[in-house]
Amino acid sequence: MKIKDVLIHHGGRPMPTSSIDDAVDDVIRKLVMSPDSRVVYVLDGEGRLAGTISLTSLLRHAYPHNYQAQVHSRGILRKITAGTAGELMDSTSIFAKMDDDVEDILAVMGSGDVKEMAVVDVDGRVKDYVTAVDLLCCHHLSGELHNGK
Repeated sequence: MKIKDVLIHHGGRPMPTSSIDDAVDDVIRKLVMSPDSRVVYVLDGEGRLAGTISLTSLLRHAYPHNYQAQVHSRGILRKITAGTAGELMDSTSIFAKMDDDVEDILAVMGSGDVKEMAVVDVDGRVKDYVTAVDLLCCHHLSGELHNGK
């Protein structure tokens, strides 16, 4: 089963996207308006993935006093004082392609503790996103889990 097959059933939901220059308050608003996602996808001017901003990063930004330092203090300070999506985003984002196998993307998600990721077309433009639950649902319904595939 391919990612494009999963999107037939689970794609098309509101996808929180932002530009690099969007204010962090606008980023928060976009995530709130997309309750199925826990990530805001930051796009460049051509619709390509520039980075992602996780719910955890937004919570750390909004409520820094509630989080203990888990990374170097300079990194935390940068996240807390960020004013734009570009300053807050993680630019080392992973993504899926339409023709990727579900098995391969599940392995990537499992090895990196990733719960959702952008799906891009052949030109690298973001088209949708897929969650681990979407993959498990389609994978399970297709019978592949029970057949040991």
